[in-house]
Amino acid sequence: MMDAKSREATGGLCSKSAAEAALNRGARQERSRGSSHRRLAAKQKRPGMQMGSSCLPLKLHGFNASLATGKCSIYSVGEEGSSNSVFLMTAWNHNSARPKPLGRPTKSNALLETVYWDTTGNPSCTCDRGRLSFGAACVHKLALQALQERRQSSHVSSSD
Repeated sequence: MMDAKSREATGGLCSKSAAEAALNRGARQERSRGSSHRRLAAKQKRPGMQMGSSCLPLKLHGFNASLATGKCSIYSVGEEGSSNSVFLMTAWNHNSARPKPLGRPTKSNALLETVYWDTTGNPSCTCDRGRLSFGAACVHKLALQALQERRQSSHVSSSD
């Protein structure tokens, strides 16, 4: 009886012990984790929305279609035909497969992404997806590969 009175809060409500609160918090997290797994499984079952490498060509097709309609743009920086061409491309939301509007960088807006050939002849990009790892593919790198053949920086000599 004394234990129940000691746990009673000033507002007249019974407060929980730390152990009870931790158990309830764990149960809540488990329920939310289960619902997120169900949502992910439902998303993967939708046609055309499979996760993995098959989704990247669909995103590239969407990027190219946006280029044709004018929603996305590509700007060339530097001289035509130079070996160190740099392009500025519209930022692309890789998760929802649509362009991000130009503006101050926030979750919904972004600046143009810089895409170029690095010194070893591999495409490089400043977008979040392109910077994940050396070989991470993004629509900007794939568009660069479609625009130009593989190039190396001018200070790297080629053995032709």
